[in-house]
Amino acid sequence: MVMKNYITFLLWLIVSIGYSQNSNVYVELFNVNSSALNNGKIHYFSNVGDTSINFSVVIGRNIGHVGNPTQVLALAVFDNNGLEYAASDTIALTQANFTAFDGTATPFINSSFTLKENKKEGVLKFKYRFRINGGGYDDWTNWFYATKTYQTQQYQPPIPATTFAGPDQICDEGIYTITNPGTISLENATGVANLTNLGNNQWKVERINNAVGTVVLKSLVGSNTYEKNIRIGNQAPTSITGNSFSLDWSRSYTFTVNTVDANSTLEIVKEGAPSVTFTRLDNNRFTLSTPPKPNSNDPITPVYVLNIKARVIDPECGNSEYIHQEIRVGSTIPFE
Repeated sequence: MVMKNYITFLLWLIVSIGYSQNSNVYVELFNVNSSALNNGKIHYFSNVGDTSINFSVVIGRNIGHVGNPTQVLALAVFDNNGLEYAASDTIALTQANFTAFDGTATPFINSSFTLKENKKEGVLKFKYRFRINGGGYDDWTNWFYATKTYQTQQYQPPIPATTFAGPDQICDEGIYTITNPGTISLENATGVANLTNLGNNQWKVERINNAVGTVVLKSLVGSNTYEKNIRIGNQAPTSITGNSFSLDWSRSYTFTVNTVDANSTLEIVKEGAPSVTFTRLDNNRFTLSTPPKPNSNDPITPVYVLNIKARVIDPECGNSEYIHQEIRVGSTIPFE
């Protein structure tokens, strides 16, 4: 068992030495042209034909060997699913090439590598071996590999987005032209509208009777979802808002009627409390001006209650339902 573990350790040591940099001579820089990279990976467009890409490399050496004649052989190699092939010409260096940083490194060495046809999926590596006349490296070493590598990936063009052409609101039906459609569906449509594929990238959305609501025309393309909201008929205003719905005497208050479509035409009506003045400011805003507090010997101050109702007016699609808001003027004691 001990012998087996020892052999395993030796094999690991041999592999580690063969696939790691050496401290005496090493790859200081190995860069692929940035125009060929996407998210750090080498992108190629097709498996057909060879693909050539530029790279640059800097070889460094330990300062203790500056005075020793040095020879280096280096090249880019490509690991295609475990089968390695030479991807570049061999770069041969001598003592004269180590001219940078007091003789400890080479200048930038520019070269190119080639991914072979139908052998482009894998990892680009850079390997080298060397000999130094002195220091125990008089003969050529085994091959060492730079720590930096590059994976490859075939370029996949982005899937074009879906676009919708058609009305934002329909009274009866609308035709929609969908560019780059995926899987088309109509959501929130139960009892409101039906969807029909007309062919030639056109779909029809048809209102069901007098239904009102907002449906979503959806296109699913891969993992991307594209949507278009379509209003069916006229939806009632969503709310009436203001600072308070319990008003004081001798004051003026402004209220807003909110709608799904800001361009909707509104009818706003005040019912009850004739002494409270209603003034329309614009399409969706109005004021209520309250009268002075009534004089009364009754221990309970009078309370006025009024109702504001509002709806969307549209002669084509028909008027919406009313929404109502009760507003009180005076005492907060419940009115009977």
